[in-house]
Amino acid sequence: GLVRCTADYNGAKDIHAGQFAGGISGYAVCIKLTACKSSPSNTGKAAYIPAAATLTGQMKGDFVGGLVGYATNLTLGSGTGTGSGYVLGHDFVGGFVGAGDNGGLAFTDVLTNGKTYTNASSVLGHRYVGGITALFTDGTLEQFTNTGVVAGFADAADKIEKTNTAAYVGGIVGKCDGSLSSDGKAIPVITECFNAVTDTGNRLYNQYSKLGASADYVGGIAGYFDFARMDETTETVPAAVMLVGRNFVGGIAGYVGADTVKFLYAGAVTGQIYGSGDAVGGYIGLNRSGN
Repeated sequence: GLVRCTADYNGAKDIHAGQFAGGISGYAVCIKLTACKSSPSNTGKAAYIPAAATLTGQMKGDFVGGLVGYATNLTLGSGTGTGSGYVLGHDFVGGFVGAGDNGGLAFTDVLTNGKTYTNASSVLGHRYVGGITALFTDGTLEQFTNTGVVAGFADAADKIEKTNTAAYVGGIVGKCDGSLSSDGKAIPVITECFNAVTDTGNRLYNQYSKLGASADYVGGIAGYFDFARMDETTETVPAAVMLVGRNFVGGIAGYVGADTVKFLYAGAVTGQIYGSGDAVGGYIGLNRSGN
């Protein structure tokens, strides 16, 4: 019913425990996935329903992906995608891929030329959570679609310290920022990617509100967008979103930074957008870009 880790990552004490979990591969280098589908539930209905009392304890591990936990030079072939179900982790959690090179701070040539690949799993985590990938810093994401709920939650440490560090949650990408690439100069591009979450009768909104989804930087396409380019020119495909967060929540992006190269989204936005804090908008939570 789900893809998740059963242990937390605790740094240098054990470099592998609590890292690299994937529905197809935990760690992948220079491979191509063709006709590979991770279906946490093969009945069309998720076999696992998170409960508020246990969700925090189950968000464990870093680099968790519906297909691959951590990838370098991954190529996707036809027939590859994810089915209905859940992908759970702590940091760097993605419906397709958790993250890529350099400890998740560079994502070169990973997930390019997707050509209408779809993530249908719900993706839940603490920081850096995305319907396709958690962190994108280099390359092009083209024609990917997310139909699963993507949400971020406070973790156990937050509850003890009475704070909330949950952040960077997006329907396609949790955080898109070229300044985090290996040379700090890459311009990642998102083009013709769509979020299409259907919430009949507000069922999902009510469920995830009760679960306590409360991250900062939450967006239908990207939670945080800077030093990057977005070209979404298809006017006939609206973004259908179900977003629950705290600060910087937007139907397309929660935050658009001052170094954004271009930010174009031509379609409409429909659905539910809720933020309990500041900077909440139908398209953008907070816009600092003139482009």
